[in-house]
Amino acid sequence: MVLVRQRTQLKNRIHATLAKYALAIPCTDVFGKRGRELLHQKINQLPPQTAFTTMCLLEQIDALNERIDRIEQQMGDLFEVSEEIKLLMTIPG
Repeated sequence: MVLVRQRTQLKNRIHATLAKYALAIPCTDVFGKRGRELLHQKINQLPPQTAFTTMCLLEQIDALNERIDRIEQQMGDLFEVSEEIKLLMTIPG
């Protein structure tokens, strides 16, 4: 949960940076595949130092995504999936 919270903070920081420079991304998931393409285009419109910092934040998000995936995989290997957990997993995120 801590890593997910950190990832959310980084994403919020990127959203705030784009808003500060009035750069909107017409996409529902800015950090998805299509959104990333648009995001990189907008980052190129930022001042150089801001663009550099924003790219660093994206790298941190990617690293957190990898860690979260590894932890979730390990948890899946350790814990048996019960009927209750299967039901919980059907709840939309």
